[in-house]
Amino acid sequence: MGGKGDWGSFQNDWCLIIPFNVLEQIRAHVTQRLPFESGGLLFGHRRAFELVVETFLPVESALPSRTHYVGRAADAVRAILKAERTGQPVIGTVHSHPEGSGDPSHFDLERAYGYKDICHLIAFRSQGELSFSVFRYEVGLENKTNLRYEQIEWKIV
Repeated sequence: MGGKGDWGSFQNDWCLIIPFNVLEQIRAHVTQRLPFESGGLLFGHRRAFELVVETFLPVESALPSRTHYVGRAADAVRAILKAERTGQPVIGTVHSHPEGSGDPSHFDLERAYGYKDICHLIAFRSQGELSFSVFRYEVGLENKTNLRYEQIEWKIV
């Protein structure tokens, strides 16, 4: 499966812009669900290569696990419909790695099929504190094994 690096047309100058209050909502959601992985969806808008977050909507886990997060489909659909009513597209996903690193896991990469132009925020514990990393994946629809990913910059506003 691909990996980090220089892939010609793959843009690695993307940036996630996230309001402090939204980051705190994510922090609370993730912390309340420890020791299990948890997640949700980020909604907002694109501005050139910036993904500007306006809203985080939690999506409960279909099967609580310490090592995998799979959101409940019905919750994800409800979140997307709610955001569409306000004109906010999905611009990212969120999930936690309570016992892992801030890098995408093998499981994350296997499930990245078809993602493009959205970001993936991973909440993880580092030295006892909750930290965050943000990635962008690109997978060609014609070849699931042609996955490229890159950590991207993020800013709190």
